[in-house]
Amino acid sequence: MKIQIKSVFGKSYDLDVDSNQTIGSLKLWIQEKVGFFVENQRLLFQMKHLLDDCTLEDYKIPNEATLLLLIKGKQYFKIFVKIAPSDNNTRTLYQLDGSETILNLKQKMQDLDGIPVSMQRLTFANNDLEDDKTMRDYNIQSDATLFLYLRDDIVDV
Repeated sequence: MKIQIKSVFGKSYDLDVDSNQTIGSLKLWIQEKVGFFVENQRLLFQMKHLLDDCTLEDYKIPNEATLLLLIKGKQYFKIFVKIAPSDNNTRTLYQLDGSETILNLKQKMQDLDGIPVSMQRLTFANNDLEDDKTMRDYNIQSDATLFLYLRDDIVDV
């Protein structure tokens, strides 16, 4: 059967599922594909909260039904960073929330990858990202790819 999961952020996801699939397994799929932690998700059908260990069949959810996805707490999402220019398609995954600043991301990159903040220049949609702005300020969504340019004009004193 087919169902659609629609998030309050306007995105929707079409899934082929089995009627005996649990709500919890749908939430795991959402965590893996979209990046929202299972414990922060609430799924609703006809404004009724769906419990993790019940199945679609338990709730008599029909083929081509739409489930509403609500996210509680901080809204974490996945961001990919790719070093540019590079022929390599390798991207590094970071998990962030929309209120984090660009500087927070750069500090995570320094902590995890050893790239000093002073050498990092991040871009998104061909725009340089300013350290004091947030992911939300730039409308950066889950699964977005940012590009990292390494500055070579930094002089150590």
